[in-house]
Amino acid sequence: MNRSPLWEQIDIHGACDVSIVGISKHAGKTTVLGRLIADAKEERRCLGVASIGLDGERVDSLSGIPKPAIWVPEGTLFATAIKSHGHNHAPVRWLEPAGISSPLGEVWIGQTQEEGPIELVGVRQLAHLLSLRKSFHELGADYVLFDGALSRMIAVSPEVADGVILASGAAVGNVDQVVRETLDAVQKLTVAVADAEVTAWVRKHWQPTGDVTNGAEISAETDGAPERIVYCHGAVTDETVLRWMGSSAPVWLIGRDPTCLFVSRETWRVFLRAGHHLQVLDRAPLIGVAINPSSPFGEPLDRHQLLAKMKAKIAVPVWDVMD
Repeated sequence: MNRSPLWEQIDIHGACDVSIVGISKHAGKTTVLGRLIADAKEERRCLGVASIGLDGERVDSLSGIPKPAIWVPEGTLFATAIKSHGHNHAPVRWLEPAGISSPLGEVWIGQTQEEGPIELVGVRQLAHLLSLRKSFHELGADYVLFDGALSRMIAVSPEVADGVILASGAAVGNVDQVVRETLDAVQKLTVAVADAEVTAWVRKHWQPTGDVTNGAEISAETDGAPERIVYCHGAVTDETVLRWMGSSAPVWLIGRDPTCLFVSRETWRVFLRAGHHLQVLDRAPLIGVAINPSSPFGEPLDRHQLLAKMKAKIAVPVWDVMD
């Protein structure tokens, strides 16, 4: 099997820590993860794998819908609540506790002794991902893959990932609905990064002390120009944007990274059309979008039509992961 275009783009970006996020449940991110695991095996690369949430179970714990297994080769490093790894999973050598407690028990880092399925559970916080990434690489992982979701945005933090793959598919609705929802997600994940001058201003003036609440912000007029820079350290919401919408001078509203952006499509559009700007200090690059025309809720979409419409609207590579 030749390596997929997804893996070729990972190499082009020089990404070693990659997060796969879906625009919804059943969008196909586990299928994407499986293809990347197969690519890594073909390339003889050692992987570290973890998930925000619960993945690898036979059926969805909420809907009862069957889910694809996470099948990994011998030597794969992974993190899970040790009690969840049963006899029907790949044989594993437990290497060390991850220092993470979860409702399903203590999380450990293990390494598979044979190929087979694994279950990923117990990782919930940004600090967990940062610690696991460090441990995986120290234990010999060439690449780290995080299975996440847009509803759990910490996986796309630039502190965690140096590349993001977005999974999108028929679980959202018809072709036009899938394209529209994907465009919203792509807009968030590819939001412009503030230039060096603005970034330097923020880093000079933002002095967090104690507990910083969501929405804490600083603002100032720029020297010699009628613009205003506003840095919002917490969540950037519709309310945040609307507070500055009526400014007669252009406003540069800066968020920390895409994990902080909770602005609706319409509010974002109106804000930009009013001559203002919404940017972030940093973000991980969006490597591309993987589409899944199948849905557990109904008939599959026309894969050729979905792929063509996605490629016409989205400025990053788009693949049908099943090809």
